This record gives sequence, C-alpha cells and structure tokens, in this order.
Amino acid sequence: MEPKKRKVEDENRQFLPEWTDLYCFTLPNRAGALPMCLICNQTVALIKSSNIKRHYDTKHKSFAGNFPLGSDQRKSKIASLLSSYSSWTQIISRSMAEQEKCGEASLRISWTLAKHMKPFTDADVVKECFLEAGNALFENKKDVVETIRRIPLSASTSTRNTHVLAEENHFDLKRQLNNANYYALAMDESCDVTDTAQLIIFVRYLDKTRETFVEEILALLSLLGRIRGEDMIKAVMDYFEKDELDLKKLLSVTTDGAPAMVGSKKRTSSPVEKQ
Repeated sequence: MEPKKRKVEDENRQFLPEWTDLYCFTLPNRAGALPMCLICNQTVALIKSSNIKRHYDTKHKSFAGNFPLGSDQRKSKIASLLSSYSSWTQIISRSMAEQEKCGEASLRISWTLAKHMKPFTDADVVKECFLEAGNALFENKKDVVETIRRIPLSASTSTRNTHVLAEENHFDLKRQLNNANYYALAMDESCDVTDTAQLIIFVRYLDKTRETFVEEILALLSLLGRIRGEDMIKAVMDYFEKDELDLKKLLSVTTDGAPAMVGSKKRTSSPVEKQ
C-alpha cells in the first residue's frame, strides 16, 4: 500500500517575522494569504523560506547592496515599505467596503422595483431622485452624491439583480419545503396576453421557525400546444423532479375547476396525489 501523500495545506506552515528583515516579505492579514514581496508586490506559491529567498535573490539582488542587512538604512527602508503597504491595503479595504454597500443598495432598489412591478428602466429615475435629494438634504453633499453615483442601477444591472434575488428566494423556499413535514398545493390554469397557457402553482406549508402557515408562489409553468390533463400532470411532475421536491410530503391538491383539471378519469390532481 502506497503511503498517503502529504498535502502542503496540511503542513500548517507559519510565516516567520524575521523574513521581513531578511527578504522584505510580509504576510497579508486574510485567510489563505500568500507571502508578498514589499518591493515588487508579487507573491510566492508557498510559505517556505526557500521560495521566499529564491525570489529575493533572483529579482532583488541590488537591494542587499543598497541596503545592507542590519543597517539603519535597511530598517528605515523596510519600515517605509511596510507603511506604504499598510496605507494601500486600507485604501483597498475602504474601497471594497464601499463597493459592497453600493452593491447592496442596488439589490435593495431592484427588489423594491420588482415588488411593485415597475420596469427596470425606472432604476435610473430612482438614482436621479437620490442625487437631487442628496444635493438638497446634506451639507457634505459632495461625498454623498459621489457615493450615490457609484450605485450600479442601469436597466441591465437591475435585470441581473432581479434574477439573482429570484433565484435566492426560490432556493430559500425549497429549503423551507424540505424542512416542512407536509405541504399543500393549489393550481390555477389561465392564458396570458399571447394566448399561451400558464399554470401557476401555489404552496402552503408550516414554517417551523415562525410557527405560522405560509403561502407562496412555487412556480409558473408555460404550457405550449394542446393542453390536456396529462400535459399538466407531466409539467408538474417534471418540475418536482427537477427541483428535487419530496412528493411524499404532499398533503392535498386543489385546482381551479378547469375542465382539463377535473376530467372524470384524468383530472390533474389525482396522479399528482398518487405519487
């Protein structure tokens, strides 16, 4: 039996402080960070003295001559490099934090527009309103207005935001259904403005966290061509299989009474309930 190969990440290598003085390297304060050269800002693949020394000897031969080891000039130079690196990381951190806040604001605005069924192009109008309000309300309006300008609110961005929020909301609903003991369905079939049949599925379940019954829209399925009871059954069953929902938890099915759903022998609810 071959011995198990040791992985580098399992060795728990530590960055030694003296490497900063010897090789002008530092280790960024974040998870999974790699040693970074203070002179050229490049990183090495492993936290190993041999890797760090090879980089220093290969790319910065003149540094040892200009700033001899143990000299005051070297200590002053390394302190200056560390100070520059610290300032740079603080600027990057503030910038990233501001970008995250702007991204959150963009998502919240897109969510509000979607809830009120407003077109995505209205996001630009919302941004314009923010800018006008910022100019009127705040004394330090320059900083406020500049922050508002950085909020991504184009129509395409709002479209992507809404897709992300919808997927996240649907994923959370699936998780709730998988945690529920039982759930019930209600289905309604109708045609949209293009005369395409749409089957909407509502779900009702007990939310254990809030200890209350919750009703949500589970799915909206488009049905093309001739619509028969078996077509609706197949669409529903395919959806449940795709989303990996447990049909054994299905307690009851209610329909709108459409002929395709309440046929004497092939009504939609029966085959679904039998599953």
